[in-house]
Amino acid sequence: IIAWAYERIVEETEQIGVKPIFVIMPRIVGVDEPDATQWQIQQASSAGFTVLDLSDVYSNQNSEDILLASWDWHPNAVGHELIADELYEQLVSNSLIPGE
Repeated sequence: IIAWAYERIVEETEQIGVKPIFVIMPRIVGVDEPDATQWQIQQASSAGFTVLDLSDVYSNQNSEDILLASWDWHPNAVGHELIADELYEQLVSNSLIPGE
């Protein structure tokens, strides 16, 4: 079902002139499932998505420094800055936007 859904999304977006992009975004804390992530990347890539893998965006970071709050596992401003910087780099390196 997932393969079919991904293929359908790619077909629909390409028909209207949109480039389908699949972004892998890790959790700051919680379950880390590298096998599941690789499976998602393979499925999305096979369907025709350009895959941007941000799995390492929080590498070398203390999770307490990038969490919104101890009870809220969403990224704070620092976490969002890390995401934005890595996303920009990958968009440029995949020629999806022009670089500086």
